[in-house]
Amino acid sequence: MKRGTLALVFFIVVFIALPFSGAEILIDQPSEIYSLGDKLSLGVLLKPGKAVNDFFSLSLHCSNSGANGSLSKTLIFMSPFSLGPEEEKKVDIDFSINKKILNGLTGECYLEGTFGEDVAKSQGFEISDEIEIDFELDDKKYSPGEQVNISGEAFLKNGEAVSGYIEISIDSLDVKTTRAIENGFFSFVFALPKTSSPGEKEVSVSVYETDGSEKTNHGSSTTSFSVKELLSEIEIFVNSHEIDPGEKILYKVEAYDQAGNSIPREASVSIYSAKGSLILEKITKTGEEIEHMTEGNYTPGYLKIVAEVEDLEKDKLIYVAEKQVADLTIVNNTLVVTNTGNVRYVKSIEIKIGEKAIIKDVDLDVGEKKIFRLYAPDGEYSVFARDGISEISSNSVSLTGKAIDVGELGGINSVFFIVLAIILLILIGLIYLLYRYRKIRRSGGLKEPVKHGLTKVQDFKTKAEGSNQTSAFISGGRDQAAVISIKFGELDKNQEHVVSKVLSFAKESGAKIYVNGEYRLIVLSSKISKVKDVDSFAVKVANHITEILKAYNVKARKPVRFGIGINNGQIILENSSGELKLTAVGNMIPVAKRLSGISKGEIILPENARGRISGDIKVQKLKGTRLWEVKEIVNREKHNKFMKDFVRKQEKT
Repeated sequence: MKRGTLALVFFIVVFIALPFSGAEILIDQPSEIYSLGDKLSLGVLLKPGKAVNDFFSLSLHCSNSGANGSLSKTLIFMSPFSLGPEEEKKVDIDFSINKKILNGLTGECYLEGTFGEDVAKSQGFEISDEIEIDFELDDKKYSPGEQVNISGEAFLKNGEAVSGYIEISIDSLDVKTTRAIENGFFSFVFALPKTSSPGEKEVSVSVYETDGSEKTNHGSSTTSFSVKELLSEIEIFVNSHEIDPGEKILYKVEAYDQAGNSIPREASVSIYSAKGSLILEKITKTGEEIEHMTEGNYTPGYLKIVAEVEDLEKDKLIYVAEKQVADLTIVNNTLVVTNTGNVRYVKSIEIKIGEKAIIKDVDLDVGEKKIFRLYAPDGEYSVFARDGISEISSNSVSLTGKAIDVGELGGINSVFFIVLAIILLILIGLIYLLYRYRKIRRSGGLKEPVKHGLTKVQDFKTKAEGSNQTSAFISGGRDQAAVISIKFGELDKNQEHVVSKVLSFAKESGAKIYVNGEYRLIVLSSKISKVKDVDSFAVKVANHITEILKAYNVKARKPVRFGIGINNGQIILENSSGELKLTAVGNMIPVAKRLSGISKGEIILPENARGRISGDIKVQKLKGTRLWEVKEIVNREKHNKFMKDFVRKQEKT
C-alpha cells in the first residue's frame, strides 16, 4: 500500500475518534445498558496539549427528564489536576448507579468530560429501571375454591435475573400476596375464595428490587382469567306461611351463585297436598312471581312446594287451615247444601219459609251435597237459609204442599258427578279420535303442529308409525333428549323426494319426526334411540343428513335451501296403553327452530349443547355470538360405520 494511502487511512481513523476522545480527553467505552444497582467502571485519560491547572469534571446527560426532549444532566465526578503539555493523567471512575446519584435521570445517556478548554463525550448508553416480566396461569377458567398456579420469570433490562420481591393481586377478589424472588424465576399456588364472584378477573403481577427501604428497578404485567358461575343455593319465597283454602299463594324461586348473587335459571316446581298427592307441576323462571289459586277443598295440613334447579332441591311448607263451610243454593223448590270446605261439615241450618223457621242438622263429607225439598200451601213464598257463615234468600219461590215443611231428598255424593264427568270425557275423547281418524284418512298423512314449553309435543303410536321401538317396553318419566330442527325453503316435487329420504334415515335412527310448516323436527331420546350420549348422536345424525342434502345439491338443477339447528333438553315420557306420549320441557324446541332459521346449511349449536358433545366432534364459535358451528367429525370411517351399524341394529329391533 502506498504511503499516501496509509496516511489517508490514519487521518480518517483519527478524525472518527475525535468526537469520542475530545482530542485531549479519552473516555473508555461504557456498556450498552445499565440497570439501577449496577456498577459503572471506566477510565478517563487526560492528555492536554498545553499546561492546564483546572478541575476535571465528568457529568451524566440523559434524555428522559428534560422538557420537550431536551437533555438533563447531573455531576458524577470533579477533581482538580495540574498537568503540563503532553503530560498524561489516568482517572478511574467507579460508582454504583442509584437514584441518589442519578437524581432521577434514566433513558438514553452519555458521559461528558471537561478539563480546561477540552471537552469529550462518551458513546451513548441506556440507564433503565425497568423489569421485564413474563408469566402464565395453568388455566383460563377456574371454579370457586380451585387452586390457581402462577409461574414465570423476571429479568432486568440488562438481561440479569431479578432478586427482589413479587406482588400478586386480583381485582374484586380478596387475593393479594407478596413473596421474595431469586434468580429471576417464580412459581406458587393460591386458592380462589369459595365465594369468588363469577366473571372475568385481572391478575396483576408487580416485581421490584430495593435499595434499603427504597424501591429501585420495577415492572408490572397483567393477564386475565374467568371464574365460573356455579349454582350454590336456591330458595323459595312465599307471601304467607298459613292460608285458608280458596286463597291464593304467591311464590317465587330464587337461584344464587357462589357469591350470593341472584342468577337466572329454569326451575321445576311441584306442589303437593297435605296427603302427598301432586297438585301442580310446572316450569318457571327464577325470580318470577307465580300465583297459585288454592281450592276450597284442599286437605288441611302442610302443603309443600318443591323447587328443583339443576341438581339442587328446596321445599317450603305452607299450612292450610281447616275450613268448615258450605254453599247454600235455592233451585226451584229445593235448597241445595254443598260442602265446599276441606273438613267434614257438621252444622245446623235455619230454613225460613215465610214466617216459619225450621232447623235441619246437616252432616256432609268434603264435596258431598244434600238437597232439601221445600213444602208450603200453593203460592209464592220468601225463603231464607243460613248456617252462621253462609246465607241465601229469595223473595218469590213457588211452592206446593199441604203445609210448610222441609224434607230431605237424600244426599248426592260428589263421586256420582266424578263418574259422570269421566264418562262424558271418554265419550268426547272417542268422538275426537273418530274425527282425527277421518281427517287423517282424507289428508293421507299426519302433520301436527309442534307446541313447546311444558306442553304436549305430539302423541303417537310407535308401531303405527313404523318405529323400530316398542313403546310397551319404554317406561315413563323424564329422559335426556335432543331435537334437530331443519328449516327448508320452498320445495318442489323433486326436492320433496330427497327430503323424504332424509326423514326416512332419521326415523331409521330411532327418531320421531314432526312437521311444523317449513320446519321438520327430529326428536331423539336416550331411551327411545337406546344411546347414552344422545347429544353427540344427534350431531352425527344431523351431519349425515347434511351430507345427503349437499350430495343432492351438487347434481340438482335446483338445490334445496336448508338450515339445521340442534338443541338439547329433557322430555317427559308417558306410556299409556301402548301409546308413548312426549312432552317437551322448557324452550328446547323453539331454540332449535331459531337456530335452523339462522343456519345457511351449517349445523349450529347453542352454548349448552356444545358442552355436552364428545371430543371427536370439532366445533367453532360463531364470531360475536354464543353459538357454535359443527366443523368436522374427526374419525369419518368410524362415524360412517357407526351410523350403518346403528341403523341395521334398529331394523332388527
